[in-house]
Amino acid sequence: MSKFLGVIFISILGSAAHAADSPEISSKPAKTPPTKLELLEQIESTQKAIDSLNQLQASVDAMTKQRKIKCLKAFGSETFCECLNMNLAVGLDFEGYVAVVTRTKEELQYGDLKKEDRDLVDNAIKTRAACIK
Repeated sequence: MSKFLGVIFISILGSAAHAADSPEISSKPAKTPPTKLELLEQIESTQKAIDSLNQLQASVDAMTKQRKIKCLKAFGSETFCECLNMNLAVGLDFEGYVAVVTRTKEELQYGDLKKEDRDLVDNAIKTRAACIK
């Protein structure tokens, strides 16, 4: 069990034990402590969430690594490509970046784009301006 899950498990068990030891002051009915099965289900659910986040992080890392490699092949500037990679929106690959910065907003039909796509275009333009200094 990972250290993180161990802390969660101890926290959950501690909360359950504390709830069982301390008398309820309010007039609300006493909350029954979770069963071992419920605790195990909570731990499993937490582990699945952690695994999903780890997979997402690995995907983002792979995409940004590829984006930087493509940038280095095209421009050969470590400084520029590092700046680009650190500031460019995650949802935009290198080819998308090039497509945006080599066209006008009219050519991109900016006004017809969804808000998320306009945000990507704006981010690419802003990032380019910041990185070419």
